[in-house]
Amino acid sequence: MVGEPGCDIPDHVSDRVTVTGRLPFDEMLDYLSACDVLALPLSDTIANRGRWPSKVNEYVAVGRPTVSCDVGDVANLLRDNDIGLLVKPEPTEFAARIDELLDDPQRAREMGDRAREVAQTTYSQETIADKLEEFYGKFIAAR
Repeated sequence: MVGEPGCDIPDHVSDRVTVTGRLPFDEMLDYLSACDVLALPLSDTIANRGRWPSKVNEYVAVGRPTVSCDVGDVANLLRDNDIGLLVKPEPTEFAARIDELLDDPQRAREMGDRAREVAQTTYSQETIADKLEEFYGKFIAAR
């Protein structure tokens, strides 16, 4: 677990989990890259439906599959690109989906490869800048 988990790690999984504590950004990316599966638990709240958790950018960029709750735009990203698994905001199901990917490394690797591809294409700085430039061009032309 990269960062502070905010909870105790149950004994029955402690041999499968390492907790790093807080890390500098560049080190955090190294640790995320070493993970087999990334987790993004979200409660189904109005705030989570309308926000983009910035950590999902790094999750996609490091090319690992993500398990997240079926909430907001993050759910659309995972669903539309088949780069992770979505669950109801319920701990038992969340853990089961993480185990599902850990037990199927080929599937996890394929999802991670697609995630990296999405980061390098759809969400690359160049692609985003091109879209922004196109938007400004249309706006200026309309005036």
